[in-house]
Amino acid sequence: MKYQVIYADPPWAYLWGLGHSVKPPVVRERIEKLFGNVSRIELFARQRANGWDSIGYGIDGTSIEDKIKQINNAYNA
Repeated sequence: MKYQVIYADPPWAYLWGLGHSVKPPVVRERIEKLFGNVSRIELFARQRANGWDSIGYGIDGTSIEDKIKQINNAYNA
């Protein structure tokens, strides 16, 4: 896959060609490096990532609002 990098601060923030709202893998990698081995969740996710909980319409067709309600109901059951 080819994409163009527009250098900004930080430079990896503006990568093109990955699709609408798709985060480049380097974003997750930097978060993992910064915070270490902790639980991680991506809201409004377009794809699943290893080691992350992912919630988003792009994952299973469920809106984030409905998914949060499902999680709350399961937690409170």
